[in-house]
Amino acid sequence: MSQNDLICYVGNEPATATCITCRRPICEEHTQMGQPFISLGDLGRAALQTPAMLFGPPLDEVPYCPTCREDLANRRTAEQMKLLAILLLLLALAGLGIYAFVT
Repeated sequence: MSQNDLICYVGNEPATATCITCRRPICEEHTQMGQPFISLGDLGRAALQTPAMLFGPPLDEVPYCPTCREDLANRRTAEQMKLLAILLLLLALAGLGIYAFVT
């Protein structure tokens, strides 16, 4: 079955893309383009294995369906909260170390 034979799961239009997350066919009207999801773990592994990759060209946008786009926003928020917690912990440890050194 080719891409032209598929029907958008939201409407009854011919599908022009496939959601990168759930693989459901979506038409042009319901396709929402965005950056691929990168978890904090993926980012950490990339930083350790290939640090130059962090400063490379931006990633190409990929298609998402409306449902997955909302889920993706929630997942990104959770990843950002994890990063914030780690940075605050590191800051607290650094402050504690400085305090212990000074006193």
